[in-house]
Formats: sequence, structure tokens, C-alpha cells
Amino acid sequence: MRLKEYECPAKTQLVRWLKNVYVMLGGLVIVSLFEYVPFMLGYGTGWALTGFDGPFMSALVLIFPQFFVLFFVATYFYRKTGKVYLGSLITAIVVSWVACGGSAYF
Repeated sequence: MRLKEYECPAKTQLVRWLKNVYVMLGGLVIVSLFEYVPFMLGYGTGWALTGFDGPFMSALVLIFPQFFVLFFVATYFYRKTGKVYLGSLITAIVVSWVACGGSAYF
């Protein structure tokens, strides 16, 4: 099923990207709010209050900028090919590259 095309390609890309960011990062935003709102109020991190805390929760907000870029790339390739496979492959390659070679926080 093809999605609606807008009057200019840039608007189509932007609208689809924003929808993808909303859908794919919505749950992660809720988790990060649960993590950081108690911390900002002085109670400690949210997961530490439940007894389940790990080092990756502190790096959660560092993942958001990467996801914004990766979802833009995935949306772009979907628009060009009409299939999700190329965007998923490029996204997986970049994430593997960052995790193995250039990540200072994992």
C-alpha cells in the first residue's frame, strides 16, 4: 500500500519521516521520561527506584539523535524503492558500524 504523495517531494519526505519518528520513538520517549523525570526531581533514576537499573538507561538519550538520522534514511529509501528492505539493510549496517567501531558510550 503506497502512502499519499504531497505536492513536493521534500514535504512528502518530511511528513513521512515525522510520522515514522512518532511511531518508532514514541515508546522510547515514555521509557526515557520514566527514567529522567524522577531523576530531575531528585529521587534518583526511575528504573533504580524499581530495583532494575543498568548502565544503558543512562545512555538512552544519546540514542535519539542517531535514530532521527537513521529513520530519515530508512524513510528516504522506502520512498525511492517502495520496499522496506534497502532502508532496513542500510540502517542495520550503520548501527553495526557505530556499535562496533565508533561508540564511546556503549
